[in-house]
Amino acid sequence: MESKKILLVEDSRIIQLLIQTVLCDYGYELKFVSNGQEALAELKKQKPDLLILDIMMPVMDGFVLLDKLEKPFTFPVLIVSARADYESIGKAMELGASDYLIKPFNSTNLINKVEGLLVHKKNI
Repeated sequence: MESKKILLVEDSRIIQLLIQTVLCDYGYELKFVSNGQEALAELKKQKPDLLILDIMMPVMDGFVLLDKLEKPFTFPVLIVSARADYESIGKAMELGASDYLIKPFNSTNLINKVEGLLVHKKNI
């Protein structure tokens, strides 16, 4: 079985490494970039099976990236952000996010969200 490709858009190196460690242990292939502008360039080259996206980043934040992406998305989008307010969550969902995970999170919640989104995508 081919491993699922995940694009992680996260500016914190510590969180990049944490997510990489967790997801690679489950057999996922992870590529990461540090802002929305880098993500747009990467998405032009190859579409992932899942996009994991932070909101608060330099150069281009997650909201701007979501707004710029062609709709409908061909992959699910999981927001992983420290922004826990209803307005941010609502805005992310309005812009097309599939799910939202608030930082700090534990690895079990991350894996459950990722696997849930990838299983749902497979059934579409």
